[in-house]
Amino acid sequence: MEDMFMLDQCALIETKCAEVYKHFAKITADTPELEALWKKTALEEEHHALQFNMLARVKEGITAIRADLDKVKFVLQQLDDLFARIGKAKLTAVETLEVGIRLETYLSQYHCNSIIVCEDPDMAKLLDAMMKIDVEHSEMLKRVLQRMTHPSCKAGKLPGEADPAAADKPEFPETVAPRK
Repeated sequence: MEDMFMLDQCALIETKCAEVYKHFAKITADTPELEALWKKTALEEEHHALQFNMLARVKEGITAIRADLDKVKFVLQQLDDLFARIGKAKLTAVETLEVGIRLETYLSQYHCNSIIVCEDPDMAKLLDAMMKIDVEHSEMLKRVLQRMTHPSCKAGKLPGEADPAAADKPEFPETVAPRK
């Protein structure tokens, strides 16, 4: 019973992350590539929530959940606080990326420390894939932030978007470090 509750709480964490990312999509609606990125990320978090809900219902093959209920409550409270702060703040596109990176990094570390142990190899693969996607989210957001903060990137425009004046200029590499 407690395991099912913990899985439900994990689903709630994913749902709250999706709400943050949906808010970021609204904030960045004037930059279509970034808006689409946030919508895609929110959708992936919603899928994670559904997968946790499915695990909570089938529960066969799950041998243990190593998670601290106080830590889970703390994470949920932090997400509520974050959502309240971003709802009041006027974040820039770059700031949404910075917050998203911190959130994904924090949650991927949390997931690594709150592992669900599965005997069923298919369920174990599902959980591994979910954790891998969280790490990929952070890396993807870092790449986009890097591109947006590159000196040749115009405000509100990501490299690669149509700009007639820059048609003869090559796009800069994604490996360029952001300005400090």
